[in-house]
Amino acid sequence: LTEIIATDEGWLAAGSWRAPTNWQGTSPASSSFYELVVSITWDASTSAPIYDIVHLGGPGVIHTLAATHGGIVAAGQTDAVLIAGDEIKHLDIASMSAAVDSNNDMWFFGNSGSETIAVLTDKGMEIESLPEPLKFTPIHAAANGANVEIHGINAQDESESITIDVDARLAFTSLRGIMDLGF
Repeated sequence: LTEIIATDEGWLAAGSWRAPTNWQGTSPASSSFYELVVSITWDASTSAPIYDIVHLGGPGVIHTLAATHGGIVAAGQTDAVLIAGDEIKHLDIASMSAAVDSNNDMWFFGNSGSETIAVLTDKGMEIESLPEPLKFTPIHAAANGANVEIHGINAQDESESITIDVDARLAFTSLRGIMDLGF
């Protein structure tokens, strides 16, 4: 477990679960890590905390837990899920990194070569086009004011990063702003 976030009932923690060799017929050569989100509750007594599985997903890891749009999003390499109380909604978006911006929107960054970025807004999932394909594999994303910064490693094993102005897509002078004004 590599991510943790507080909830009203305790905590949600996420990361991955390593399946035993040949678990449910899996090949020993295939990935044995599966996305995992657990809830943790503890009554502050001498008893141990209670762990309950909230989500066990496909191969990969959950890399980001973030509160946004009335719930907590667990973003992973196979899927992302929105957890709101006892409800779990699959967002059907795989990503390598994710971040929540100053508008409370969550940005999902795919692998090297991606030509689009998915953004979860209060209206639902939107797809934004990149000016050129992503030239590196994202490792970390973070919001900094009106910017989202993405850091990663390129094919030459060198560090690269890009910064996205999250307000530019909502501006009147952007193509998106002009289209919104037209409608």
